[in-house]
Amino acid sequence: MRALTPAATAIVARGLERSASFRTLVQRLDRSDVIVYVKDDRMLTRALAARLNFMASAGDLRYVIVHVARRLTASQQVASLGHELQHAIEIAERPGIVDGRSLADEYAAFAIVGALAHGIPNTFETYRAMTTAQRILGELMP
Repeated sequence: MRALTPAATAIVARGLERSASFRTLVQRLDRSDVIVYVKDDRMLTRALAARLNFMASAGDLRYVIVHVARRLTASQQVASLGHELQHAIEIAERPGIVDGRSLADEYAAFAIVGALAHGIPNTFETYRAMTTAQRILGELMP
């Protein structure tokens, strides 16, 4: 995982420091062929706390970027990033995902699609990611 901004670095550091579940996600990704870039984003719509996009495949690696909304509290940012890291693990588990098209095709087969997932077209959600975010948020609460 590679943070692209100072704010993203702080989100990652907080997650690693305060959440065992977040640390487990990062460890799993470190053992995978998926490289996750993280960036804070002030332009995400109100409907999205974070978003993962497939960037590219090169050699034996696949690259995704996660944008995390700046407007969230620190704990919400960590939980939202954890949610997206769970999606990155879902990608790592499916070697057939090699670009945006195959990502959409695979997720359409096993995820909650579009209107059920935030009401935004071409978005997908999974129960695993939703429960991961809730677990991390619980770990961050005093």
